[in-house]
Amino acid sequence: MMTQSPGLPTNRRLYGIIRKRAGGGRILGLTTQERPDMTGADGALIWRGEIMAGADLDVDLLAEPSSVTLGAVSLTQKAAVALVAGVRRLTIATPAVWQVRPGQALVMAPTAFVAGYAIHDVVVTKADEISVALTCPALALGASFTIPAKLIRFT
Repeated sequence: MMTQSPGLPTNRRLYGIIRKRAGGGRILGLTTQERPDMTGADGALIWRGEIMAGADLDVDLLAEPSSVTLGAVSLTQKAAVALVAGVRRLTIATPAVWQVRPGQALVMAPTAFVAGYAIHDVVVTKADEISVALTCPALALGASFTIPAKLIRFT
């Protein structure tokens, strides 16, 4: 059951018009106009609710892109001794130009399927250095693997 707030009419149509923002990103334009301008719109929403008449508002949506691919990384290990199957962590230096810093949200995405391996998480251990958790099969002495991947940062 909807109750009316003092001074606000209920059951009013509210339109949300999504458009590209100059310089990138999107804007959600909110309006109570009966026939809003849809010129150049990427999409529209309509719902009913309480809002003051003439209370048009532009809301910035997340700027694009919300993530950026930093570059290609090779997850490589060569067994100096025989290694049992299980979870391992690899430490990898990243190029300074990527500006990898502690506290950033990163993900590692494999670019090829390598049977028996799985990438779990990426943690920045210090500036320009990450630690990646992998599940790996057993490796005999001298055996190695390489998983091509991309490092992605969420903005």
